[in-house]
Amino acid sequence: QEKELTQQAADEAHASGLEVFAIGVGYNVSEDELRRIASDDSHVFVVSSYRLLDGIKKRLAFKACDVPVFPPCRMDPVDLSFVIDSSASIGEGNFTIGMKFVKEFVEAFQINRKAVRVSAVTYGEDVYTSEVFNFDTFATKKEVLDTLETITWHHGLATNTGAGIKYMHVNQMKDARANAAHVAIVITDGQSQEKKRTKVAAKAAQDAGIVMYAIGVGKLGDQLDQEELYNIAGEPNRVLTADNYGKLNLLKDRLTHLTCSGIVESLHGKTSGGYDLM
Repeated sequence: QEKELTQQAADEAHASGLEVFAIGVGYNVSEDELRRIASDDSHVFVVSSYRLLDGIKKRLAFKACDVPVFPPCRMDPVDLSFVIDSSASIGEGNFTIGMKFVKEFVEAFQINRKAVRVSAVTYGEDVYTSEVFNFDTFATKKEVLDTLETITWHHGLATNTGAGIKYMHVNQMKDARANAAHVAIVITDGQSQEKKRTKVAAKAAQDAGIVMYAIGVGKLGDQLDQEELYNIAGEPNRVLTADNYGKLNLLKDRLTHLTCSGIVESLHGKTSGGYDLM
């Protein structure tokens, strides 16, 4: 209630040399205030409820005490696809921030032929096939990270999210391993021009056993269409949003937690015969 006093206390703590972390719980927490309290943006953590606090414990330990942190699913058999918006509205700077987010997310996983494999596709008015890479393109984490670093912004004239999702499903997931979890993360900063196509493509992917996540960057009701994000993910709890690309890093822990949950669910579905794969 007393923001000025909070800011004054935080400034005094910073000035005295203290390293300050800020943890926000709930959907109504002010991320701007947390950023002002913390020493820097990497010291801010946000979870939607107290029961999810355990999910950030290891990452907090890493930041505070240099304790290495890895997601519990990091060595599970997973074929992980990224479908990345490269339309004009994003801008080159924001696209670079988005790719940094993808790279840092991937870095926590064990990437090799037996554990996690990664593919990526960017799209605007259509799919940019020149920079696509598939599950069998690279065998090491270094190769994947180095290639993610080279993916460029294409300033596409439209946001054809459906084309990106369909390409991932039809052209990349066809080479996914039968015994692996199939996971796709879609990152977009706006509403697609062909919402029906997006919905149909996402539903086809979900029906094939692909666990879908949607990350929307922008203001809901303005740049973002909440219903479309729900359609992409299939379930509301697989939708994450950030007001802008500068706040994407605040989603990393929650995305890791949700992705691991989806991986466990997917692998369980395969062993129990729950999915009709491709």
